Amino acid sequence: MGDVCVAEFEDSATESAEAAAKRWIDAPSNQKKWEPAPKAEHPKTAAPESIEHVKIDCTDVKRRGLDQHPSFLRLYGDMQNSFGDRKYGYEVALHEAAHAVLMEQDGLQNVRFTGPDIIYDVMTRQFKGSSARTIADDMPDAIMTDDFIFMITVHMVAGRMGLEKLAGIKGYKGDEGDYDDFLKKYTANPPASGDKPEDWWKRACDRATERLTEPATKAKVLARADEYLGLLYPKV
Repeated sequence: MGDVCVAEFEDSATESAEAAAKRWIDAPSNQKKWEPAPKAEHPKTAAPESIEHVKIDCTDVKRRGLDQHPSFLRLYGDMQNSFGDRKYGYEVALHEAAHAVLMEQDGLQNVRFTGPDIIYDVMTRQFKGSSARTIADDMPDAIMTDDFIFMITVHMVAGRMGLEKLAGIKGYKGDEGDYDDFLKKYTANPPASGDKPEDWWKRACDRATERLTEPATKAKVLARADEYLGLLYPKV
């Protein structure tokens, strides 16, 4: 959830900061040798029917002819079961709303909610599900200063801090691995300030908390969460 990336921190001799940032953001964290997708497998016994609580976009999986693969069916069923609990659905909506409101406040354009979906990752040969994500238009003219990188880091932590400070939910499973991913990128490309990554991360969490608990912003986030909940569970 909350697919927000930290941009690359510096220019190189052969490419601009903008081009380097896009290359860095688009690259998977752990590249592996490409292997062909597995052939679709059919379980020996029919898979139990999943109750469709939400629409899960499986276009990528179907395009590859893998929509009967047992691993996909298990993941699809698990996701539908999770969304069968409206409380979980609201947590997803609130998480993404916190991302979205801070992104909009910082001038990102066309901020929008998308998901849930399942894709097949050809690099890891795994099916990957996303409960939801918040995306915005690219920023090709962005300059990779420390201030810009800090802003993006604040966007990264906004979902978890929104859940913690506005709903009292800590350790949300959708945020697992966020800090580890941030740390790898931060260590490989430290900002000019020389701050320790844990200090940078904590400062971003503190700043996100300060902004999200401001009354007007809090009201916007809660209203947006209700809007996103309606997108997940549209009335027939």
